[in-house]
Amino acid sequence: MSVSRISMLASLVGVAVLTSSCGSVGPASSDFNSVSAIASAGSDVWIASQYGGYGNSGSISELSASTGLVVRVIGAQADRFANPVALAASGGYVWVLNQGGGPMFDHSPTGTVTELNAATGALVRTLRAPGGDLSSPSAIAVSGSDVWVTNFQGRSGATEFEGSTGAAIRDIGAGGTDSIYGSVGVAAADGKIWIANESLSAGNGSITILAATTGRLIRVVYPAASLASSGTVGIVAAGNLVWVADGGNAPTDNPVTILNAATDVPIRTFNTTYGAYHPPNSLAVGGKDLWVTDNGSPNAGNGGVTEFDRSTGAVVRAVGSAADGFSSPEVIAVAGNHVWIANNQANSVIELSAATGDLVKIIT
Repeated sequence: MSVSRISMLASLVGVAVLTSSCGSVGPASSDFNSVSAIASAGSDVWIASQYGGYGNSGSISELSASTGLVVRVIGAQADRFANPVALAASGGYVWVLNQGGGPMFDHSPTGTVTELNAATGALVRTLRAPGGDLSSPSAIAVSGSDVWVTNFQGRSGATEFEGSTGAAIRDIGAGGTDSIYGSVGVAAADGKIWIANESLSAGNGSITILAATTGRLIRVVYPAASLASSGTVGIVAAGNLVWVADGGNAPTDNPVTILNAATDVPIRTFNTTYGAYHPPNSLAVGGKDLWVTDNGSPNAGNGGVTEFDRSTGAVVRAVGSAADGFSSPEVIAVAGNHVWIANNQANSVIELSAATGDLVKIIT
């Protein structure tokens, strides 16, 4: 999975204060470094950088969704980040999925989850999988009071944690009857956990659906015919719907499939190739619309974002002109009336109006 290199919002705030969970103040920082994830929590947007922070092991930037100003940058020694790759936020907490292998002190060679207080940014706890088997963590989601983490490869396919205590509830093995292979995304909807698999042992993409309360396998779904040779690249859920994006076999074959979360049945599939934007690589839902980014490869120049009606798949608008500041957009989140997109190559964050698609600002 590719990540972005993005410079911090120094032009807006001048300087950001690097704080630790215990309240000590580190050196001033105004620098994103290989942005890997964006999530919204309350009135703020949280952005993960794989590097930067103490020991260059990663940091988390909290921004005001209404102004784009930095609230805080978290990444001191006590925060124990180890190359963050994904974020989830719910119920006043933010969970940071660490890839592991950090260069400082006692970082685990395998993945961990760092739990933060969303109101203060303080460290709550560090979560570790049973047996330490998060060798290649890929995605994280919250379902009720529990946190689910998927593993791209290794013995474990998914691990469930109790959100209030950090205790590991169960570890679900990869492959076999659970059909979790090369997971690249996870979402929670209708009491189920939806895991997007990039490939099966035969090279096919799929969605593994588990019961959120027991971890029991419900079924495996193949959302679109083209998944048989390309594989899923993203998944998102909202209300009673789940959207799954496929990497596509050709510039004109990049489907998103809408599934009914209650019945697990595909409702419709629509192609995301619109104008110059293909293939999809990140999805976010806000209001009545679905936003899909394209990072500009292989033939789409600087990439862009397309807004679709979340129910019908009808195109609302496409945004991606040079003036909009796109340069291989990588990750996306919708917070209130704003859409936040991290660029891969331009070292910037783009803020759009969710209502109109108009550019609000380019943050460098």
